[in-house]
Amino acid sequence: MIPKQTKLETLYDHSQTQYTDYLLKECIDGFDWNNFWKFYVFCEQNYSCLYEAFELKNKTETTDEYRVVATNGMEFEVYVNYMKSHLLDDRILNALYSDPANKPTIHQLQKCLSVTKAPVLNVNFRDSDKNTHITGKLGNYSFSVISGIKKAIIDSIHARNDIVPDVIFFIANKNEQKKIQFFANGFHNMFGLNNTYVDSSYPQHSSVFLFR
Repeated sequence: MIPKQTKLETLYDHSQTQYTDYLLKECIDGFDWNNFWKFYVFCEQNYSCLYEAFELKNKTETTDEYRVVATNGMEFEVYVNYMKSHLLDDRILNALYSDPANKPTIHQLQKCLSVTKAPVLNVNFRDSDKNTHITGKLGNYSFSVISGIKKAIIDSIHARNDIVPDVIFFIANKNEQKKIQFFANGFHNMFGLNNTYVDSSYPQHSSVFLFR
């Protein structure tokens, strides 16, 4: 029997990775997200585990930290942080003051935060700097990251009474537009959070909110 990793990599190679491995592309102009998600769903149905390893590394009252190993050997960490909605009051007020052009969207987010009974999730991931594994080999990195993040959030929510979030946000450096687009598309697709507000009023980073 062919090992799962070999089958995944063979399938992925045949899919034209230059069109699907978003995180490892140098140029993302005109990236076809419809094609990305179409093939992701295909892979997820046939190989539900799109990563090699997954484990909960650390758990506190407000944070779950997971370790994921991608199919190409790269490791990354996913952090799922739980916050009470009122802790975002200062961020929302700052956005209303500094970004008047987007007041209708900010008010919509503010209303969602005021009525939600679920905690707000702050989610992020970071590489473990094992970049030598990708030299000359794309592998299945983008799908592994998406699948790992999805698994981490679902696992974390399940362990904390199955309360599905109405608001997820993350913070990224303004220069990391690839990461911003990747996360936003991921949360839209995976959790049906169809509204987006990006607060770019801070000098070096953007706060990206996905909400119902």
